[in-house]
Amino acid sequence: MSFSKAVVEHRGTPTCLICTENVAVHKEYNIKRHYSTRHAEKYAKHQGDEREDRVANLKTCLLRQQASKSKESDAAVEASYVVSEMIAKAGKPFKDGEFIKKCMLQAASIVCPENKGQLSNISLSANTVAERMSDLSVIPMHGQTTAQEIFRQLCDAIVDAGLPWKRFAGITTDGAPSMTGRRNGLVALVRRKLGEEGVEEAIALHCIIHQQALCSKYLKFDNVMSVVVKCINHIRSRGLKQTS
Repeated sequence: MSFSKAVVEHRGTPTCLICTENVAVHKEYNIKRHYSTRHAEKYAKHQGDEREDRVANLKTCLLRQQASKSKESDAAVEASYVVSEMIAKAGKPFKDGEFIKKCMLQAASIVCPENKGQLSNISLSANTVAERMSDLSVIPMHGQTTAQEIFRQLCDAIVDAGLPWKRFAGITTDGAPSMTGRRNGLVALVRRKLGEEGVEEAIALHCIIHQQALCSKYLKFDNVMSVVVKCINHIRSRGLKQTS
């Protein structure tokens, strides 16, 4: 088998058919060096039709291996979402995901050691669990984002989650007219619904982050920032050791 046959481009990356490792640079010298130093002694004997059959078999094995890895990766991501949802529904801290994973790996090492590697691919860090829950909690809006449409989506989400309206304590909006309109805004629609359900009026809040963003656009802090910058520059210029 020649070195040119041993390496193929797979998913945009030069990949060795024999060891399935990626070749750093797709140049003849690099490919030849990889083949000569690792595989030439064993595979140089294959010639003619035997070589072609060998290459075809190696390509088939590579595709099967990649397909298997893809399925394992998809399964690991799905498992991460499922466990993250269970953590959230149980009211447990997101950081418990790491402890749960340790328990899973420990149990797997006893019950099914051959599958421990697959379980190790399941990401359950606190940040990952938070991201999973953020993905699961987002409701896509199709068409117009009117107060009526948002209210309908909100009602559907509450019903799907099996939550009683009596647990509805408050609502936070960005302060837009469609959210806070006195008659047909989202807050008004929610309060009307709560009244129909015999529930006390919910607290309506204006998101502090949106307020901060609005303030930063209209308020001028040059008189404050100029003093702060001067103080910092004064301290830095006289320090024995400066840090960035």
